[in-house]
Amino acid sequence: MSKIIASGEIVKTENLVVTASVAVNTTEESGSASGADVYSVYLTAKKYNAEELPVDPITFADIAAMVEEESSSAAGMIVPGVEGEDDVELQAPVAVKYAKTKAFEGDNGACVFATLRYEY
Repeated sequence: MSKIIASGEIVKTENLVVTASVAVNTTEESGSASGADVYSVYLTAKKYNAEELPVDPITFADIAAMVEEESSSAAGMIVPGVEGEDDVELQAPVAVKYAKTKAFEGDNGACVFATLRYEY
């Protein structure tokens, strides 16, 4: 059974919106995390007015660099906790389950949308 422990916006500016949800696998009997915690992450990034369209698919490192570039503080990839849980700092993927990048020219410039589902 999975339990969502963090969900929300990592950064939201005029040109960049990054959101994430983090779930941890729990055992049904105790409700506690199993021996080795496995975190499942659903991460999305929307970059408007990008300088150029990407040639390669967007990776976790690319999204982290976008967040660092756009945010005023160097807080990192912190997802707000839900229901009394602590905030979660995202780690690099160990296993990528799904990745998709869409990029196109819009009326106001290049738009890049990226989605990652991964575990760490």
